[in-house]
Amino acid sequence: MRFLFAILMLLSGLSTIVHSQTLLLNKEFGLGSPYSEPDGRNDIVRISETDFITLAKVKGNQSGKSEFSLERYNHELNSIWKISLNAETYEDYKDLYFNGKDLVLLSVIHNESEKKTKMEAYGFDISNGSRIWTKELESYEVGDWEMHPHKGKVKETFLDVVCEHANHNFVTPFEYKHNVHFSPDNKKFVSYVFNYGEKNLTASVSVYDSQCNLLSRGKVGIDNDFVNNGIYVDNDGLVYLINVNNFGKVNFIRYSLVTKDFDIIEFPGSNHQKDDFHISFQDDGIYIANLELSQEKLTGVKYTKCNFTDKSVDMIIYEELTDDMKNAIAKERKKNKDLKGDENWMDYDLTHFIVNPDKSVMIALEKRDLYADGYPHIKKDAFDKSHNVEILGHVQTEGIILYSFNKDGDKQWSSYLAKNQVYPANDGLNTISFVLDNSPKDHIRILYASTEGMDAAPHTINMVSFDRKSGKIVKNIVLPNQDKLVLVRDYTLFLDESNIVLVGKKGLMGKSSSIAKFKL
Repeated sequence: MRFLFAILMLLSGLSTIVHSQTLLLNKEFGLGSPYSEPDGRNDIVRISETDFITLAKVKGNQSGKSEFSLERYNHELNSIWKISLNAETYEDYKDLYFNGKDLVLLSVIHNESEKKTKMEAYGFDISNGSRIWTKELESYEVGDWEMHPHKGKVKETFLDVVCEHANHNFVTPFEYKHNVHFSPDNKKFVSYVFNYGEKNLTASVSVYDSQCNLLSRGKVGIDNDFVNNGIYVDNDGLVYLINVNNFGKVNFIRYSLVTKDFDIIEFPGSNHQKDDFHISFQDDGIYIANLELSQEKLTGVKYTKCNFTDKSVDMIIYEELTDDMKNAIAKERKKNKDLKGDENWMDYDLTHFIVNPDKSVMIALEKRDLYADGYPHIKKDAFDKSHNVEILGHVQTEGIILYSFNKDGDKQWSSYLAKNQVYPANDGLNTISFVLDNSPKDHIRILYASTEGMDAAPHTINMVSFDRKSGKIVKNIVLPNQDKLVLVRDYTLFLDESNIVLVGKKGLMGKSSSIAKFKL
């Protein structure tokens, strides 16, 4: 990275605005292990306008003990403090956040011999990194897997699929998994563990404040023949469940763990399969987005606005994937020499659902696939014990589709970015996929690293800007990558509209890394 510099490359067919890019700072970074857990954990937290904290795995393989480095940096990339943390093979760090006073690290300890799982929270003083408190938040017995034909199920995400096919000791087994979602104001979070060892599927649910004090706790049931697509919490501490059946019926449930009162809003059914639900709490209602599929193939995107005051569905916006859009994407794919074969419209993930302050909406999709010899297609499904099969596979991520809607739900534009990234599955999406920045007023930025093929080192780091009004690509910056750095996705921080901090890992499954600050 110390030789990394930035230039502006004019790409044919693009309307490009000329700006200068400068590598301001570059320093070695302590991400020393090539085996970063592929479960999508948060590893970087901004604690002020100038400072941020990172959690980097410096030693450890797919099994056994691991050593992590917790480090605070300022905007000049100077280390203010650095401490070491050690995790046993049965402990997995879950999430990292700042509650306004302390840095909090959530950790899951799964004891498979005793069939128990618990989550602890560690509090750190941000001034010097010392651990100042530890709290055991919850502990549960894990029963033997029990399945019945009509029993409720739990939907897998793409990261869940990757983890199910990784080394058994690398990630938390799904029966022991504590799922965490934060409230819109980040002052509360919900944690829930599904109880797969019971005749009927239930989830043990707890709501905490940001200081990890328990606010409410209880059990909720998942009805037979329904698949749960997530449990969320609002600013008032009420929990929300999204349950879907095979006939396209969606039950959106609001539940109080304190009073046991609940309300249900039913979304109209359809012939399409529903996938990848995202939720956004807003002052004028709750927005929910999802993909629409037919025989596992993408047919369109949908978002729905509802409110529990009237128990009403106020808006349903469905945008079909038209033939014109398919043809336009096919043309863009042919321009990219790294993309092989025709698009089959399978394996798309809804990655971003953004409701802007003016209630305009942006939706982003990315094509993601996990494959290995003997496994030509591994799809997302509901959790099942039989899915836990270790494979030596690869993750491939391809094109990105963007949709923009105005506040009334009218489509403003759609756009497509062709790319191809392939990397060993043990790394999950840590070093491929993309980062999206929605903060600039007049454009939207996407950052990603390019690879030339399977197990090939990346050759460029790309930043593409889309005009917010038209969706056209207005700038494509290609950063030469002489050290073959892989952009580590969770370690990308947009400080403001013109400054960015990123971490790059050297080489394929590299054991060393660099941190750099760019002025764009």
